[in-house]
Amino acid sequence: MRSFLLIRSAIALLLVGLLCEITPAEVPILAVDAVYPPVLSSVHANPLKISAGRFTQDIDALVFSDPRISAVLEPAPNLALDDVPQKNFGSFTVTVDPATPPGFYEVWAAGRYGISNPRTIAVVSTPVEQLPGSIDPKNPIEVKPGICYVGTTKRSDTVIVKTKKTDHWPKCLIAAQVLDAATLPALTVTDGKQTVLSQLRAQGKRPILFETPTVIPRQPVEEIYLKIYDFLYRGAETASFALVIDPPENHPLLSTAAWRPPFSVFEEALASWPTVDPGTIPAGGLFPSPAWQTTIELTPQNPKAQVEFPVAEGQAYECEVFSASHGQMSDIRIVADRVAPAPTPEQLIEIQAAMNAPLGTALDPALEQRVKDYRPRIQNTGREVIAIAEDGPGAGTRAVGLSSADPIATIPAGPVAKNVRLSITDLQMAPSRKWATRLNLRVGPAIPRFHAVGHWVPDTNNAVQAKTTGVSLSKGGQCAMQVSVRRAGGFAGPIRVTCENLPQGVSMVPAIIAPGQTETQLIFYADENATTWIGTIQPVAKGTWTDPNNAPQEIAVPIRAATIALSASGDRGSPQSRLSSQWQLKVIEQEVAPIQIRAGDGPDWVLEIPLGGSGKLPIKALRRAGGDQKGVMRPQNLPGKVAFGEFELPPNAAEATPEIKVAADATPGEYTVWFQTEIILKQSLHPESHARLVAYRDRIQAKLADPNWAGDRPMAEKIIAETNPKIEAIAKEIAPRDFPTFLSCAPFRLRIVPAAEAPK
Repeated sequence: MRSFLLIRSAIALLLVGLLCEITPAEVPILAVDAVYPPVLSSVHANPLKISAGRFTQDIDALVFSDPRISAVLEPAPNLALDDVPQKNFGSFTVTVDPATPPGFYEVWAAGRYGISNPRTIAVVSTPVEQLPGSIDPKNPIEVKPGICYVGTTKRSDTVIVKTKKTDHWPKCLIAAQVLDAATLPALTVTDGKQTVLSQLRAQGKRPILFETPTVIPRQPVEEIYLKIYDFLYRGAETASFALVIDPPENHPLLSTAAWRPPFSVFEEALASWPTVDPGTIPAGGLFPSPAWQTTIELTPQNPKAQVEFPVAEGQAYECEVFSASHGQMSDIRIVADRVAPAPTPEQLIEIQAAMNAPLGTALDPALEQRVKDYRPRIQNTGREVIAIAEDGPGAGTRAVGLSSADPIATIPAGPVAKNVRLSITDLQMAPSRKWATRLNLRVGPAIPRFHAVGHWVPDTNNAVQAKTTGVSLSKGGQCAMQVSVRRAGGFAGPIRVTCENLPQGVSMVPAIIAPGQTETQLIFYADENATTWIGTIQPVAKGTWTDPNNAPQEIAVPIRAATIALSASGDRGSPQSRLSSQWQLKVIEQEVAPIQIRAGDGPDWVLEIPLGGSGKLPIKALRRAGGDQKGVMRPQNLPGKVAFGEFELPPNAAEATPEIKVAADATPGEYTVWFQTEIILKQSLHPESHARLVAYRDRIQAKLADPNWAGDRPMAEKIIAETNPKIEAIAKEIAPRDFPTFLSCAPFRLRIVPAAEAPK
């Protein structure tokens, strides 16, 4: 019986992950939805496992955002009667250098199907312990200070632990979403008699923090019980959490600063302006004339702030707020109006007396004007509102939005006889709210600028249903990056997008985001002779504007990496995205891509068409095994008044020459157009599993063929007998299968020029 179990275990080990999470509608690209545990200790070695994702077979390496964190793939036990070392793919031992500061970092998994999306991990300088998967509610585990505990929630169940109450109520910290977890953590605190002392729920990315009960018990309490669960009562590998008792004030899990929404890039690379401390401005006093920046705090007790300042003659200003970009749950509104300067104390006495005088009382004309100027300061009637701002301009995709929840407004030039007053409120502020809203306010002259973020394109044409995705660039293939920009400060020019630090054998076609456009895609190509490579790349966006002295000024900004941190789902809605620290790319050399589609002849090729004219676009397809199906090519990002419909690339066809027509009243300029090609690719999924099993069988057969081998021959014969049918079954499973996909490809630059004048 033992021999039989060894044989079954040996074969099962080779088959682990073969058919794991097969989604026939998706081309295999590695995506990681969870790593466990999501917290690492710098005081001991850490087990780390890829616990959820898609196409996670053969993950053999981890890449961290800090080189002081390293991972070693765990070995697996040798197979029965075999001495070839095995690998426990997806399971690692991670070491964190003690010099690594506590905080948030990122990890990428690399394997057979590319390099994954990044996942957030935290590093702490205390031990980390994993809570058991099953805890007896009648005998809960005691959790103690000085340790970070990690666990996962279970569907329709709670995780129950207990902790001691000493001379103070223990502070209990529970963090989840800041670690990219799908958990909506909730906490019920009870005493030993199950009397509920507090019930708390996390707000957004903020952690739960229990400090004192909301119901003070009548009897002394020696222990409190923590019931931790998901608010929606979901359970999965992605529903993890971290628990700390009595964390120090600087504990990293108390901060949400690392989880940054994509639009937080708007606060980067801004001009350095003087900082004004609002505490130095007396009540009713003036801020200085811009430019300046300040920090304001809104609370349920003081939910509104007003900022008043004088203006310079003929000077327009830009007013911008940053609050939601810091991960806060806020919805800021700014109302800007012009008001006459505040009256002096003596004038105020006269004004109040005049306002309280009987109706019809004759007033001195100068006093009457002061009363008229004063009324808009204390009531809405007669206010000269010049701007109302609640949101920034929209950009980005539904998968990774660049639309800002923080407002930006232009304050037009006005008379110096009046000040500008900003009334700032948080529309989400409520009297019961526990958290204050902290915002940065900047007011100054408009400075032309733009910001850019990007993300790897999922192989779907429905961004609302987008899921986590990494990137896979096979030899002879292509992959795509979606780039979104937001212009500000009056910048309206074209933006050129390119990429630096590409490895040998990888190229891309630079793209142009024309005026009025906010999107483009960078398409990366790998040569057929490209070799395996993992590393960071740096896409860059560049533009030019003319300063008041008529001198050209270049703007060059890195395209910040963004990632889908939580996939779209029925209970969570649209995908949730955040910024990442860097771009990681992997070139795969195990096999050549089924198809590569290009347009034109080289990365600098331009199709030039005059107004009212037309042109032919040469499309070239390099087809290989599995890429012989027809492709329906749909042009993307077409400028207005350009006629270019979808067309077919016939089966096995290597070329197509569709026609593009430009109307006589189209807008001249240079544009980048690419294609979303709907095509069925045929690929084998995880063929290594078959090769490994065949190699194992052959090694055992070689032992049997050796007359000097003194091993267990009956067991070897049984292994071969068990393995042969499995090899045949796996051969059928790994047979190439159809993967319907949407392939971003064939970018080209379209230059629309004025029509040539007729000869005279």
